[in-house]
Amino acid sequence: MNDWGDSATLFTVGRSMIHGKVLYRDIYEHKGFYYCAMHALAAAINEKSYIAIFVMEVIAFAVFLYFVYKTWRLFLDEKCIMALPIFGALVISSLSFCQGDSVEEFCMPILMYSIYELFKFLRVKEDKSVKGNIGLWIIQGVLTGIIFWMKYALCAFYIGWCIFIAIYFFKKKDIKSIIEIALLWLVGMIVASVPAIIYFASNNALSDLWHVYGYNLIFAYKPNAKGNMNLLLFVFLSLFINILFIIAGVITAMTDKLDANEKLAIRLMFLGNVIYTLFFAWKEKYVLLCFMPIFAVWFIGLMYLIINIFPEDFKFEKLLIPIMLVSVVVSSIVCINTNKIGDKKEDYVQYEFAEIINKEKILHCWFIVDRSVVFILQQVCYLPRNILLFIIFIYLKLMMKWIDILRIRKLSL
Repeated sequence: MNDWGDSATLFTVGRSMIHGKVLYRDIYEHKGFYYCAMHALAAAINEKSYIAIFVMEVIAFAVFLYFVYKTWRLFLDEKCIMALPIFGALVISSLSFCQGDSVEEFCMPILMYSIYELFKFLRVKEDKSVKGNIGLWIIQGVLTGIIFWMKYALCAFYIGWCIFIAIYFFKKKDIKSIIEIALLWLVGMIVASVPAIIYFASNNALSDLWHVYGYNLIFAYKPNAKGNMNLLLFVFLSLFINILFIIAGVITAMTDKLDANEKLAIRLMFLGNVIYTLFFAWKEKYVLLCFMPIFAVWFIGLMYLIINIFPEDFKFEKLLIPIMLVSVVVSSIVCINTNKIGDKKEDYVQYEFAEIINKEKILHCWFIVDRSVVFILQQVCYLPRNILLFIIFIYLKLMMKWIDILRIRKLSL
C-alpha cells in the first residue's frame, strides 16, 4: 500500500475515469492528462490494488537506469556498470523519492533519455545537420509534449535543452537550422497532444481543460507566503541531503570528461529545473527527483577518478555482485519506503475506514478527493517500495553482457 495522499487521490481519479467520469469536467485534479490516464490504466488492471502502479514504477526506474548506463558509456568504458546499483540506491534512498508514484518519478526516464540523446548528438554523431537528425528533434518534441500533459511546469528542463541547441547553432551562424528544429519540435508536441485533445473534445470538456489545467494552475494557485528566498534555501539544503551528488558534480566540473558544450548543456538543464522548483513546484521534497538525471551526469567525473585508481588488469567483475548486494541491503535499511514492510492489514487506518464505509455505505467528501480511503484489498500485497531489488534484473543483464564482451576479447587475444 502506498500511504501517500497524492497517490491515493490520483488512484481515485483513475478509478473515476474508468467508470465514465471525465477528467476536469466531472472530477477535479490539477495533474495532467497522461499522468491521470496512467492511473486509469492501473485501475483498469486492478482497481483494488496498487500492483499495476508498482509495476509501472519498476519499469520506469529500470528504463531510467538503462539510459543512465547508456549515457555513462558515452564517456567511460564498461567498468562504469559497477556504479549503477550505487547510484540507484542513492536515488531511491533520497528523501525526494518519498513514497513513490510522483510525476517526477515517472518523468525521470524521459529526462534521462533526452540527456542521452543530446550527448550522443554532440559526442558521437558526425552528421549534425537538421536533415540528418529529423527523428531526434521530432522525438524530443513528442517527449516535451508528454511532459506537458503530465505536469507542464516540468517543461522548464526542456527550455534549458532548447536554449542550448539555439546557442549551439547560433555559434555556427546557422539561424535556419534553429528555425527548422523549432518547427520539427512543434510537430512532435502536436503529435503528443492529439490523444489529449481528442479525449477532451469528444467529451465536450475542452473548456474544463482550459479552466482547470490552464487558468487555475496559472492564476488561481496562491503564491508561497514564505517567499522565494526560503524556497531557495529549501532547494539548496535538500540537494545537500545526498552530499555525494554535489561532490560528484564538483569533481566532474573539474575534469575534462565533459567538453565545454556538454558542460553548458547540463548547466542550462540544471537551471531549468531550479526555476521549476523555485517558482512552480514550491516546497515539496518529491519535486527534486527531476534533478536525478542531471546527477547521473555529475557522477561521470567521480567514476572516472575511481576507476583509474585501480590497475588496468584489475578484475572488476569480482566487485559486481558484492556491490549490488551491499547497495540493496543498505538502501533497504535507510530508505524511508521500507518501514511499512511486514505491517499487518489491520495496522492500516485505510482498511479500518474502508470497513466502516462499506458497512454503512456513507462517505461525505468536501472540497477534496478522498485521501487514501480509496479501496479495500481482497488480500494484502506487500511490495518492496524501494524498488532496488528490481535493479538486480537490469544489473545482471548488463553484467552478463560485459562478461561476454571480456570473454570475446580474451579469445581474440
